[in-house]
Amino acid sequence: MRSVWQLLAALLATGAIVAHADSRHDALDPTKHPPEHFYVNGKRPPGSLILTMLTKDEADNLNVTLPKWAKVIDYWVIGIDEENTDNSPEVIMQHVGHIPGEIVTVSVPSIATRA
Repeated sequence: MRSVWQLLAALLATGAIVAHADSRHDALDPTKHPPEHFYVNGKRPPGSLILTMLTKDEADNLNVTLPKWAKVIDYWVIGIDEENTDNSPEVIMQHVGHIPGEIVTVSVPSIATRA
């Protein structure tokens, strides 16, 4: 069985996909590339990218980042702290609710409570 890296190298060698990244971090940042960058032969491979996040009171940041991620993800799992006080769940559903995924309520102890 070929590894993901072997498959990627083969696709790059055949010209089926083209690497546009100038650095490792740019390769992982969907805001650095047009949506077509993530397509192979004109189609986005299914199941190619899962977005995971842990958030607490991040509605403003989610409003900025999720529309960009929605263009390239195939599934998402976003954990929201049980002490969240803003409208993060609504913001998440607004931007990625049309993509399969789920919101999970998580308990993240604060540093102050750790001994």
